[in-house]
Order: sequence, then C-alpha cells, then structure tokens
Amino acid sequence: MNTAIGKGAAVLVVVAWGVATGWAAAPVGSITSPAGPGPLPEADFYVATEGKDTNPGTAAAPFATLTRARNAAREKVAAGLTRNLLVLIRGGTYPQADTLAFGPEDSGTEEHSVTYAAAPGETVVLSGGRRITGWKKGDGEVWTAEIPGVKAGKWYFRQLFVNGQRAIRARTPNRGWCDGRPVQPIQQDRPQDPVVIRIKVAGGVAAWRNPEDIELAYVRNNDGGRKALQSIDAAAQTITLRPPHRWAPKCFGFDWYNGVPDGRCYLENALEFLDSPGEWYLDRTAGVLSYWPRTGEDLSQCAVVAPVVQNTLLAVAGTRQRPVLNLHFRGVHVEHVDWPLPDNGFMGLFSCNVPVFREGGDPGHRFIEAAVEIAHARSCSFRDGAIGRVGAMGLVLREGTAGIAVEGNHIQQTGAGGIGLGHCNVAAGYLKAAPPPEPGEYERFRVCNNYIHHCGSDYHGGTGIAVYRMKHSTISHNLVHDTAYFGICFGGDQDPKWNFVQGNTLERNHIHHAMQVTQDGAGLYVCFAHAGGKNLIRGNLIHDTSANNASAGLYLDSACAGVTFDHNVIYRNPSMAIILNRKEDLAKNTWTGNLVLSGRDEAPPEEFVEAMKAHAGLEAAYRKTLQGTDPQPCELHVLEGGEGSAWQFDFPAQGRGVLYWVNAQPATGKAVGLKPRNLDPAARYTLKAYSGQVQPTLAPGDGRLHFPMARKIGPAPGLGVPESATGRDLLDKGVTLKDGAGVIWISYQRARQ
Repeated sequence: MNTAIGKGAAVLVVVAWGVATGWAAAPVGSITSPAGPGPLPEADFYVATEGKDTNPGTAAAPFATLTRARNAAREKVAAGLTRNLLVLIRGGTYPQADTLAFGPEDSGTEEHSVTYAAAPGETVVLSGGRRITGWKKGDGEVWTAEIPGVKAGKWYFRQLFVNGQRAIRARTPNRGWCDGRPVQPIQQDRPQDPVVIRIKVAGGVAAWRNPEDIELAYVRNNDGGRKALQSIDAAAQTITLRPPHRWAPKCFGFDWYNGVPDGRCYLENALEFLDSPGEWYLDRTAGVLSYWPRTGEDLSQCAVVAPVVQNTLLAVAGTRQRPVLNLHFRGVHVEHVDWPLPDNGFMGLFSCNVPVFREGGDPGHRFIEAAVEIAHARSCSFRDGAIGRVGAMGLVLREGTAGIAVEGNHIQQTGAGGIGLGHCNVAAGYLKAAPPPEPGEYERFRVCNNYIHHCGSDYHGGTGIAVYRMKHSTISHNLVHDTAYFGICFGGDQDPKWNFVQGNTLERNHIHHAMQVTQDGAGLYVCFAHAGGKNLIRGNLIHDTSANNASAGLYLDSACAGVTFDHNVIYRNPSMAIILNRKEDLAKNTWTGNLVLSGRDEAPPEEFVEAMKAHAGLEAAYRKTLQGTDPQPCELHVLEGGEGSAWQFDFPAQGRGVLYWVNAQPATGKAVGLKPRNLDPAARYTLKAYSGQVQPTLAPGDGRLHFPMARKIGPAPGLGVPESATGRDLLDKGVTLKDGAGVIWISYQRARQ
C-alpha cells in the first residue's frame, strides 16, 4: 500500500528565520540573513496542516493547502493591492499531487509584494511524494512492497528515498563503468533505425527479464545520455536501444556527438541487478517494489518515499506581455519530484542542457525541467528554503526573468544540476538560442549563500550553478561540492561584438570535489567573451577537483576574454590546475593576486586554508542555519603592498590570522614591508613564515607575468621574519621580507597572557 506523507516523514535540513510583524519582502539588492524565531506576524491568510480549505484562512481557522491560499490571495490581487500581502504557512509537510503554479493573476505590483512564507522557526515542506508501506521479507536480503497504482498503470517512478537518502536504482556494474559501443555507425537523421550496442560487462549480457524497462546510461566526454532498451541478444552480447532516436547535434557543428553512446556506460533497472544494499527495482507489470535495506534500516520504521509529481512542483510563469512581479517564497522546502525519461531518451549537451530543434535554423538548447521553475518574472525571490531529492534540476530561471534573488537555500540530491540561469547560447556559433534576449531580461540576478551539493546522480552533466549569458548580476558566497560536472559554469557571449555579458560579479564561492563523473571541465569553468565590461571573478576557493581526464580547478575555454580574475585560490587538483583552450586567453583577461598550486597533492599552509574557507563560501549566519556550525568571524584587510598584492585574514576573537603576499615577478632581492592591522598593541604574537618555489606564468606574445604557479610549499626561515613580535611593533613597523618575489604567508598567533 502507499500513503501520503505525514508529519513524521523525513524532511530537509531545518532553516529557521525571523519575521517581524508587518514583514515585507526584502529588495533584490540587499542581503538578508536568517534569524531566530520571532513572534507570529500578522498575515492576510494562514495555512496549517490541521486546517481546512473551507475555513476563512485566519490564524484561528487556517486553510489546509497552499492551493486554497493562492486562490484566496488571487482574489485580493484581482481587487487591487494597496499594501503588501502575506500568506503565512505553519510548519509541517504539505503533500502535492501536481504542480503548484503561479501566474500573472498571482502577481504583486511594482509597489506591493505578495509573499508566501514559513512561520518563524518552523519548517514547511512541499512534498510531491508518497510514502510506501506494507513491506514484506522476500528472497535473501530483499524486501518487497505491492503498489496497486503501479500495477494499474497509474504511477511509475524513477527515484526512491529511504530516510531522506537516495536509494540506488539497481545497476550493473555496481560502481564504475562497463564498455558499450555501437555495432554500426549511428545515422543521426534516421530516428527509427535500430541502434545496436555491444556491451562488455562482468558476467556478460544475459536474457534479463523485462528488457523494455532496462536503461543504458552513459557518459560521453562532458555529458552523456540515457536510453531505454528494446531488446537483448545474449548470444551476440548486444542490446538494441528503443526508437525513436533524436540524437543531440554535434556540440560545435564540427565536433563530437555528446548524445551518442561510445564507451563508458552502465545498465540500470533490472531485478537481476539488485545485488547490493541500498539498491531497488520497480516491476511495473507486477506492481512490486523490491529493495535491499542498508545496514541499520528497519523498513517497518523507515520513511520510504517515491515521487508522484513530475517535472516541476513549484512554477512561476508569466508572459512577455504580463510578467509576474514582486512574488516571493521564503522558508519553503520543495522535495520529491520525478523527471520522466522522454520517449527518445536523454542526450545531454553540457550542464544538463538538451537541444531545442527548430524549423529552418540551427538548434538551440535549454535546461531540462526543474523542481522550481521561474519564467517571465521580475523582482521575485526564492529565499531561505530548500530543494532536494528531485529527479532533474533543482531550480531554473528561464526566459523573461530579471531581478530574481535565490538566496540562503539548501539544494541537494538532484538527478541533474542544482541551479541554472541565463540565456542559453554557449556553443561556438552553432547551437544558437532564439530569440535573442529582450530588453530588460537576464539581468540583476542574485544567487548567494546557497549550499549546493551532490548534483548529477542520474544525468551526469549535473553542475552546481550553471550560469549562461546575463548582466549586472552577482553569484557569491555559495558552497558547492560533489557535483558530477562543473562546480560553477560561467558562460559569455559567443560573438564578442554582442557585448551583452557585463557588470557581473562571481566572488567568494567555495567549490570542491567537482567533476566526480565527467571529464573536460573544472571546478570553475569560464567561456566565451565577457567583453561588455566590469566582469569580476574574485576571492573564490577551488580545490580537490577529481582526477578524471582533463579536469581542472579553473578552465578558460572558447576564447574567454574580458574577465578580471582577482585573488582566487586554486589547489590540489590532481589532473590539472588550469586548462586554457588557447594560451593567449591569459593575455585577454586581467590577473591580480591569484594563487595556483601546481602540485597534485600540495596545499597552502593550514592557517591560510582555514582563513580562505572562512572568507569564501557561506556567510556566518547561513553556515549556522544551513550547516549547523558556529564559525568564528574572519575579517579581510587589503594592505598596501607596493608592486605586489597583500591581504590579511584576521580572526579577532582568537587573536590570530595570516598575511598573504603575492607578486608575480621574478626574484629581485628587493625587500618588502607589510603592516598588519587590528592587532592588540600590548600583546606579543608568535610568527611563522611560509613560501614556495614559483614558476611564473607567461602569456604568449606579451611577455607579461600573470600569476605564479607555486609548488614545494614549506617553512621559509630565510625571509628574515622574527619568531615573535609585539603588536605595537607589528602595527608601527610591520614585517620586512628580504625578497618579496612569489608567494609568501606569515601566520600570527597572540601569545597567552
């Protein structure tokens, strides 16, 4: 049997935030931090799990559903707003059977907002899933549950979550890849032709049951695809993919077909593959779900949930003529959304984009569907909430959007990417999106203080934040890790004459463990021209990208130009530190104070790494709400550095910090003095100096040194830094370095009194 999820179901991380009486949505240009619980604010309508839709929607007699509250708010909008409108949602899980859609009739105005907000200190979950119960012990370690809706053909799902964790759709091999290649070349323009793939897998291809339910998942360079099977030939060790086929076009008009299987792959969704804890299989004919519990899981107690809602759970969609204005969601958690595999399968291009074919023109591309979708909307926001346990993208800002804020959210366990935004037009003059941007769209975005991780479990172009053409926008203070593909992608203009991409800042993001599945990418990937001016990438921390082929910390591609790279830190990226599509890309961009460690296993001094992790990533208030930590404040001081660049990271409450000096010039023997700030004049400080061997990075043709590639990091007693000094001496006289070439760190710690 299956039941709707109740209050006892597992939910995403709690995000508590304070709302004062008369609360109104913050303007897009500001950063607001979550606070502790406050008094219940006055609202126009209230929603609670114990309410009734026949109620008037007051605090004493609330509605039961957001649909009813939306309809009530819609009536007030139709009558004309004279003040901000607030719908307050009490904590609990609200099951959704379909997409909750908002259109122009739900819009605020330029003067007055419409807001749907969780009550202070309470967790609101919109769940598109059903809880599955009635488990029985089956053969061996496998348990089964009968689902009548599946047997009747009314329900089929591709995702399963046990106590909030994604279960593994039964596959072979259990980890890694087998080899699959077409027996004959694939004809791109013949969608009904048989496509036969020869598979080399441990145990061999067998006459597995229900072959039409089995899927071939594969990776081709930086994305891949997924196709259902039509038949199996065990004697020939081949499988035949089910038509129709609509293969992705060549990505660059002359290059590889990303959508064509050719090498790394695995087979998924057969009962015979169910051989490990955490795996599951759904027999759609018998209506039976089989699951092998992980250690410690008791299915009589576990919350086992599968999605019912497909594609999108929360949608905001206006029109070009009537965009949605000033509509806000705060503290809302969205989870359990499926993405059904299209009849022609999935063929990714990059970052979970798929082709958009057009009559008489080159194909464009778009993001696949997201759990939260926003299109033709201005000055709206999704803040302090969460998106997780979904089959495709987490959140996408599509055409007609501007002035949208996505801040303070926890986005995790997505089948595809985390966040996608901007005008999708990024493939070398061939995959041309249409129409071109309208005046006022794709601008003034804020994507800040989001915690994004474990993206791309099903569609391996999954990117933490995929940013395409936009302007006057900020992507900052995000923590992104464990992504199948890029951590963050930042695309520019294909044609540098367009000058659309301008005024963007990407700063103080912390990216690590990207590129976990695909190749030919980086923790931070930047491509095409950013020639409109004032495009800044500053203070980002990028490390521990995977060792997959052609995976780097930073990747400049497709004539990247017009960007200022300032004080970014890149280390311990075992495949490559930096990839340049063209070496002259160094000279086409501006470089100040950047640090790149070339050694595969090397990292900067521990004191500096800790400071950079405090400087980049989530701001302190969001670390507390999204990660449950209570970080010590870290202040940045930019020091006078002469010919180089000097920063000071200071932990004032702990009396410690680190000075960071970068000078991308050859050794000159010239002494350099650095004066730290914010020290206690009466205290004594212990000092330690570090440096590394430096290999300057030259740009072909211009002879300029852009940044040092540092290696062999270690103590530097020869710099002349004393072992200790008083705070007064450091403030007045500073620290003198005998030679200010390369990269130098000086840590300081206040001595105990």
